[in-house]
Amino acid sequence: MATPQPAFRPGSPVPVPLTSLVGREREVAEVGALLRRADVRLLTLTGPGGVGKTRLALAVAAEAAPDFRDGARVVPLAAVQDHRLVAGVLARALGVAELGTPPFADQVGAAAGATEALVLIDNAEHLLPAAPLLTEVLAACPRLTLLVTSRERLRLSGERDYALLPLACPDPERRPAAEQVAASPAVRLFVERAQAVDPGFVLAEGNAAAVAAVCHRLDGLPLALELAAARSPHLPPAALLARLARRLPLLTGGPRDVPARLQTMHDAVAWSYDLLVPEEQALFRRLAVFAGGFTLEAAEQVTSFELRASGSESDHPKLEARSSELVTLDLLAALVDKSLVRRLGGEPRFEMLETVREFGLERLEASDEEEEIRAAHAAFFLTLVDASASPGAEEGAGFDRLEAELANLRAALAWSCAGASAVTALRLATGFGRFAYHRGDHLEGRDWLDRALAIAPDDRTVLRSAALSARADLLRDLGEHGEAERSFGRARDLARAAGDRAGEATALTGLSALADDVSDHVTQRALCEASVAIWRGLGDRRGLAHALHNLGLAEEGLGNFAAAGALLREALECAREAGDVRRIARTLCSLGDLHLWQGEIGAGLSRLEAAIAFARLARDRPEVAIIANDLGWVRLELGDVASARSSFAECLGLVRETGRRRLAVIAIEGCAVLAETIGQRERALRLVAAAALLREAMGIPADRDSRLTAADSTATVRTLWRLIGDVPRGEPVWSMDEALREATIVASTPEMPEATAATTEPADAAARAGLTPREAEVLRLVAQGSSDRAIADALFISRRTASKHVAAILAKLGVASRAEAAARAVRDGLA
Repeated sequence: MATPQPAFRPGSPVPVPLTSLVGREREVAEVGALLRRADVRLLTLTGPGGVGKTRLALAVAAEAAPDFRDGARVVPLAAVQDHRLVAGVLARALGVAELGTPPFADQVGAAAGATEALVLIDNAEHLLPAAPLLTEVLAACPRLTLLVTSRERLRLSGERDYALLPLACPDPERRPAAEQVAASPAVRLFVERAQAVDPGFVLAEGNAAAVAAVCHRLDGLPLALELAAARSPHLPPAALLARLARRLPLLTGGPRDVPARLQTMHDAVAWSYDLLVPEEQALFRRLAVFAGGFTLEAAEQVTSFELRASGSESDHPKLEARSSELVTLDLLAALVDKSLVRRLGGEPRFEMLETVREFGLERLEASDEEEEIRAAHAAFFLTLVDASASPGAEEGAGFDRLEAELANLRAALAWSCAGASAVTALRLATGFGRFAYHRGDHLEGRDWLDRALAIAPDDRTVLRSAALSARADLLRDLGEHGEAERSFGRARDLARAAGDRAGEATALTGLSALADDVSDHVTQRALCEASVAIWRGLGDRRGLAHALHNLGLAEEGLGNFAAAGALLREALECAREAGDVRRIARTLCSLGDLHLWQGEIGAGLSRLEAAIAFARLARDRPEVAIIANDLGWVRLELGDVASARSSFAECLGLVRETGRRRLAVIAIEGCAVLAETIGQRERALRLVAAAALLREAMGIPADRDSRLTAADSTATVRTLWRLIGDVPRGEPVWSMDEALREATIVASTPEMPEATAATTEPADAAARAGLTPREAEVLRLVAQGSSDRAIADALFISRRTASKHVAAILAKLGVASRAEAAARAVRDGLA
């Protein structure tokens, strides 16, 4: 008589949690659907510590249990410390009273071979050597389905991985309304847990922004949110946010009835860190130096030295005698698998959650390698800064790369400006100043330059001269004329003392631009002639193009139009020889303005249209703004009000992005004339009054602006002067922000027929090129020099989606780079 099979008594019943699961409705549905599929018998739920894997798995198991004849059970492994004990734990959970001499699979099959159940195996990451036992269980029990939680994949045949991400957070920088904040899964969890300990807690307009920022700063990690919410009786959201500059010390005090590693975020991350082999630990703490993510190239360059544990054989299975790059790649892949680092979409880019990174920084600070790693980090990003100064069309691409690495640049600057390296600080700050000038962050650029100059001894004359010139460029655009002149003058003197002829010429060119600002064209010409002589002697075509350009502007200001034209054409030729696309755009713009001075409106308009195409190709947003403003004035002169509005609107948008006060004044004055033209006289007068106040603050009054004082002024300029004379005295004057807002209203185009007519042709051309309407929008932004991040912000899409659209556009147009796409857009009328 056959011995009956023992009754199946797997594990423990699925416990009923004492708190609700918040914000995981989609994940519960997706994981449950996977478990109901016949081809999914081993599903591993992976994710970083504190992301809520166990909590989600329990909810899924409870919901899915009725779909399995024998229900669902839980096998907790957190307390099991030795992988050799796992066979006994699994065997007992599957109904084997005690493991004997027969093979493990035979005993499990005899006990549970006919059982149809869902078995949740919780916390397997520290017992991975025993993972192959699960394959044996599945083979012996063909009706079992296993749901495993682990911080890394098991790497078993037939395994299906489901990566659990943190809860979605509102972006505090977008300042969402309270109802939008309340809809966020992370906020919902925070509010529910806060109300559990403080029944009076309410999410309202007054605290919504702080709650959103708290959730964002905690990366949407459920454990971190719950620990922070527990502080609500004592710390309102704003106070909590202020204390989260260092997250881990505050995130303590979890429930006593959960495992110790989940009572604080520090312990949750430490649990994962302690499971790493020494080489993985070394890479993990070194990667913490990166802020805002990193590329594989950056990881290799900054962290890859001596990754083997010194004085011992490696425990890592893939560390043989291999190149440091391959070793770094293998170790990085291991950290991704263990949910300590995550890979982002698009290019190979990685990041740590900030809560995890803070733990890594603690470990880096406790090691003896922090200074070496930080120096390597600063050196790597200094190479990117230096590369961004190339003169060709790829300069925009270089600035795009710096945009993606902005957080890392700031981290490197902070380290070097704290006194670690005066040379690195000066070089980084000077390069960042150029970048800040390009992106419109003048105040930040000046601040880093001031900090770097403060720690650099006076004997660093060449570097100090370059830094002072970069600082003066920023100050000039901020309208701080006197301080800019002093900075350029000091840069010239230092360069001359050091025998740095290029640095001296750069400073002279900058001083000449300041003279141009106040229409002192005699001084401007003398400074430019000295600069031209230096650049000719050095044989530097790029520098010569800039100096000749400014000399041409000086001759134009003096009324010597023939000489100005010859100099500008020579400057254009030098810029083309040097491949300096930005200078080509700027010189074409000046040639266009010269034609306008001489009453050659058609030729001037043609030059300006060519100039803006090159400026977009170079992704030179400041120059695009300048040329768009010039086009607005010209089109207004021609009576093309709709096109003038469009040009002024583009200029104003870029003025707000770049913060250029001088250009803001000219654009506001142009919109004042536009307002007068369309019958909005009161607004026109108030715009002119605001512009006059700004000119006074910058020391550039209208009666010293050669653009407004020519004897044969255009009709638009004459209109502006009439408005200036009619401004009522004693009336309140708008601030610059108010004036820009009102100017934007004037430049908006409410008339739909005009807007439709203006966009029909590019839309048709885009359709013929196979572009969707959304891709056509993206291409227009690419042609304007927008980065993927800027495109995402403008169209309210994710950066990943923006990157995908750009990649699709390049493929459809058959081009290899954004610069080529921009050129094609301009050439074929696609944008």
